[in-house]
Amino acid sequence: MQFVDIVERVFGASAAHASDSAPTSALKILETPFHGEGSAADWAGWIAVTFAILIVVIVSYLVLARRHSTAATSGFLGFIGLCALPLLMMFFGGFSAFEGASRASFCHSCHSAMNLYVDDMKDKESTTLAAVHYDNRYFQETQCYQCHSDYGVAGTVKAKVRGLHHLYYWVTGSATARGEQQITYYGSYPNTLCLHCHAGSGKFLKAADGVHTAIADNLVGPRETTVGFGTDVRSAATSCLDCHGPAHLALADRKKKPAGAK
Repeated sequence: MQFVDIVERVFGASAAHASDSAPTSALKILETPFHGEGSAADWAGWIAVTFAILIVVIVSYLVLARRHSTAATSGFLGFIGLCALPLLMMFFGGFSAFEGASRASFCHSCHSAMNLYVDDMKDKESTTLAAVHYDNRYFQETQCYQCHSDYGVAGTVKAKVRGLHHLYYWVTGSATARGEQQITYYGSYPNTLCLHCHAGSGKFLKAADGVHTAIADNLVGPRETTVGFGTDVRSAATSCLDCHGPAHLALADRKKKPAGAK
């Protein structure tokens, strides 16, 4: 029995053919990564903006109406507007920016440098690891960050510090920032970044009749290098990218594509 027949018997014919008349907006929600509203980062951003407005109001009041205010009132408002609220605004604003910097849209804001990689990631015909992960929605919004930051607090801080380096290169208009020179990864790509998600997965363990378990010693290695609070599998004999690369489209390959092609 076909699925449509089952749906018609259980919910009626109208339900089975609902997709034929589904609103475009509903289809768009299903076909694109879902972006919910009201996340902690969103709330933190709005709170920071609210505090900024309050600071402007308080400072304006102190400047314009200081002659009509008592010393106690001016002192209290001065403490709130020039000390307490700025600290709170910096805290919530920093948190919002910190979380927002983890989204692929933030990485894509450096247009010249990142267009190649983000366009390839969103290309449904591409077979790069980035495109495969994006097409299957293994991550909804933090595709770049999940694969380019080491695990734990130390890894997050290191990724943000490197991000400041990238910002410097972009502002100064370096060859990599302009998309004229291939961007390279720092050192060697550790298997731990792949194992964070894939280790323990049934699909990963059973793939190709258990090939990953058969070469486990090569994938994990002696694990001699410790980074932050975890262990960095950089000394593994076999890199995940040896069999599953490339992670991204190379700049030279992009230049070979015909004009107008993605």
